[in-house]
Amino acid sequence: MGGPIFISIGDADKLNTFLDANEWMGRDQMFVDDYSFDAYRAAGFGRFEQVDKEAVKNIKMTAPALKVGEWIKYFSVAGKVSPVPKVRCIDSLLT
Repeated sequence: MGGPIFISIGDADKLNTFLDANEWMGRDQMFVDDYSFDAYRAAGFGRFEQVDKEAVKNIKMTAPALKVGEWIKYFSVAGKVSPVPKVRCIDSLLT
């Protein structure tokens, strides 16, 4: 199979933080898209708000069965890798 097997939204820093916490994942198989979603579109992925509500009505999402230490690791990394753009400076909020 050619190309990445995992595409995420964010930036290189977020991807590196994720991969540092998940060393078993091959760095050569990962790709991070910026916030334009160009790679997502090129791969044929849609966005959550574009999904047909009826098509996903019966999908059930559950929390994984993690041990206490695994939950601590998860929460210590989750905020750092969430696909939320960094604010460059306070001035950008005021203009």
